Formats: sequence, structure tokens, C-alpha cells
Amino acid sequence: MKLSFFRTFKELAGNTSILAVFFVFICTITLILYLRVSTLGKNDDPGFITRNPDEYREIDAIPILLYHDIDGHGPYSITKEQLRKHFEFFRLNNIDVISLKELIRLQDENRSPENKSVAITVDDGYISAYTKILPLMQEFDYPVTLFIYTNFIFDKSDKHMTWAMLKEMEKYGFDIQSHTVSHADLVKLVEKGNTESLNSIEYELTQSKKIIEDKLDKEVTLLAFPYGYYTPKLLDMARNAGYIKTFSTDYGANISLHSNYCYRRHHIKKDFNETNLKKIIQMR
Repeated sequence: MKLSFFRTFKELAGNTSILAVFFVFICTITLILYLRVSTLGKNDDPGFITRNPDEYREIDAIPILLYHDIDGHGPYSITKEQLRKHFEFFRLNNIDVISLKELIRLQDENRSPENKSVAITVDDGYISAYTKILPLMQEFDYPVTLFIYTNFIFDKSDKHMTWAMLKEMEKYGFDIQSHTVSHADLVKLVEKGNTESLNSIEYELTQSKKIIEDKLDKEVTLLAFPYGYYTPKLLDMARNAGYIKTFSTDYGANISLHSNYCYRRHHIKKDFNETNLKKIIQMR
């Protein structure tokens, strides 16, 4: 096998015209691959396409912060006192807290915010969003988007979030959006690839949207993928279900073109301090 290869190569080497064609072919393939990679985002997926580096300005980098339960238990949970310090940090440093819809509008119009900005999101629908985040949100007048999975919301409960609480939160500036029905791992369902699994994904996407719209009498257009996991197939299914934008847990600033469909978010961890926030917001 090795002798055959070297004999063939030696014969080709004696024919300079064939070698020249071979060289041009290799260079062409290399150039095509380079251009493809350089025009896609860091994750090389259709959900995130970064700006031309020549167009980049730090003020265009708008991070989306992701909070969960505000009880101080677990690696992704902070206390109400920590959250207050975060809100005070934004105010003292003249950082604008804008809504997701404002962020999307700015980037759809390819416009920059007037000041350094962040957007705040909360996932799942823990009752602490009502008992702890809502009072701080009213005090600081900051908009917050809450992504809920509908199986986690009750008609009546003293320990869990209820639809009545969500209605009240909407009145004070919370924007309630979809996190599916049951918080299922949609990527695992995609990987199964059978009709039953695809039907389950469609149900998770369409029914959560419908339930929230019926319960809260509002339009639901945003989706946060459970666990932040997604694939190109899921992006297509989300579009078909009527979502105008989706959200992952990929880290990074949203310095995107208006064609972006899946936005990145930063998990806020229990041990985050002012230094971590500065890094996320790219403050020197």
C-alpha cells in the first residue's frame, strides 16, 4: 500500500502540470473553508452571527444576565441582598438596564444604546421572583423578563408561583415569556429523531406559548431553551412555533447583526461579585 502511494506520487511529481492543478485545488478548498468559518459566529451555528470586527464598539456589547431562584441555595442562586448589590452597582455606574424587547429593537435597527447597558432575565418561575425580585424591581424601576415553564405555575398555592401573581407582576413591568411546558431537554428529543419525539417538541413550544397567552392575555414571542441547549433544528421549530427570538446559556456579549435569532446569556453564579459584573459588562 505504501509503495503504491509513493510510486503514484513519484509519477505525479514528474508531471508539473498535474501538480499545478492539484496545488490550485488545495488552495481553493482552503480559502473556501476559511471564508466560511470567518463569516460565522463563535459557535458556528445559524443562531448567532457576529458583527464585522471593523464595526465592533464596546457600547454595542449588551450582555443579558440570567438569574434563577433568589434563595442563596445552589451554585446559580443568590440572595436578595446580593441582588440588591447588583442593582446598586448598575445605578452607581450609570449602567442602563433595558428590556429584552428594547435590546432586540436596537439590534434589529442596527443601532447602539446611548449608554452601557444590560438586560435582566430570570428563568423557571420560582416564587422568589414575586416575593424578592418584584420589590427590588419596583424600587429601582428596572425591567425584567421572566421565562416560565407552565407546569411549574399553579392556580392556587402558598409555596409556588401562581397565575394571579404573574398577572400582578406584568402590571409592574415584568415581561412573562416561554420556557416550554415541562422544561424537557429538547436536544435529547431531537437526537431521538422519531415522529413521537418531534411531536413532543412541537407540543412543548406551541402549548407553553398558548397557555401563557390565554392565562395572561398577552402575546408571547420569546423563548428560553431549557438548560440553554439548542440545535439548528430546534431554531427552525421555534421559528415555526411563532417565536421571534430565542435565548440560550452560551456565554458572550450580544454584539450581533439584526439577523440573529438566538441570544447569549450569562449565568449569574452564587459567588459573583463586583469584579465579575465588571468583566461581563466589559468595564475597564
